Amino acid sequence: MKKNFFLLLCIINSILLGISCDHKESNAGDFLSINKVGEISIPIDQQTNQRVNVKLNNIEDTAYLSFFNPTNYAIYIYNFEQKEVVDIINLDKEGPNGINLGGQLAPGYFIHTLDSIFVIGQKDHYLINNKGEVLIKGRFGDATNSTTSVSEKILSFNNASYFKDKKLYSGITSYVQKESAPNLQAVLPVTMDTILSEYMKESILVPKYEEILELKEKLRKEQRYVAMGLSFERNKECLYASTPVSDTVYIFKDFQLIKKVYTGTNEVTISSNSDYFDQFRNSTYKIAREYPFYKDLMVNDEYLYRVLSKGNTTTIHPETQEEELTSKGDYLIVYNLKTDQVNHLELSPNTIRYHTGFTLENKLYFKLKEQPSENNIRFGVYEVK
Repeated sequence: MKKNFFLLLCIINSILLGISCDHKESNAGDFLSINKVGEISIPIDQQTNQRVNVKLNNIEDTAYLSFFNPTNYAIYIYNFEQKEVVDIINLDKEGPNGINLGGQLAPGYFIHTLDSIFVIGQKDHYLINNKGEVLIKGRFGDATNSTTSVSEKILSFNNASYFKDKKLYSGITSYVQKESAPNLQAVLPVTMDTILSEYMKESILVPKYEEILELKEKLRKEQRYVAMGLSFERNKECLYASTPVSDTVYIFKDFQLIKKVYTGTNEVTISSNSDYFDQFRNSTYKIAREYPFYKDLMVNDEYLYRVLSKGNTTTIHPETQEEELTSKGDYLIVYNLKTDQVNHLELSPNTIRYHTGFTLENKLYFKLKEQPSENNIRFGVYEVK
């Protein structure tokens, strides 16, 4: 009897998970428009390019902005409220405190405290202090692969990474994919020399996963190594994950998938797996991503936001005769975590740099395309109501 009851619960749970991603778009609710309510800017020095990837960091319950500057091999940290530099951490390339990035233009890094920063190198993982001194150097993986010269598994910090109870919770990348569906998240000790546990199979997030494996293998034979570009975010309660070609966001709590939610719009049909991967066969990045795909995933305690590109059209420049991309426009998808309502809003074209967004106190921040001054980086501040 108990076995039958347990089986019934499992069936009901599976049905609920399946149903939760079948929501149709709802235009009900309070979301009417997205409005620009202001701007902020942070000062930069002459060694910093405005195209650096600025991230929001929650460090000991205080908001900071940070970026890695490849020009001078340094991590810049700004107090968000004051918009001032609080530290510039210069990294060494060689010596006892040397951090080997290999061919990376910018390393993955995670700021635990202002004096405790995890950095991902080409082969090793580092814990440094605010002087750039290496406190811990670790590496894990079955072995170093002679072909790729990297560990088979390496940390992959994302917006869902955090540190708690002397354990590091991080993304993980498998360069040598022995498993048909590797795990995407891992728990590690502070030494970063072993993996305590892994979870979130890649196949959970990617429908028709066998098709993905076949497409990756075709590209691998052409010596093109392409990842799905998965997005991860978290708030106080849950971790959220999705892919650029999925209308579904997967919600995890305590390492378990608890819900799948629809976050798309009836106005756009997202790219197929084959369309997405076929774009990478082109010899120039300018032709890539002609099809609709998701750019940004952001979440706070109330709402989940996604930026959806309608795709691009390819045109020929009349003078240079080179192929150029022209955007068809973008939507902001707004999903209410409490009511499950989904709305889409039209974004102003050619004003925002995407893949630069973050949310704080129910406001959205995007780096602006126009940066008239070389002495700062400007962000637009937006509200959805």
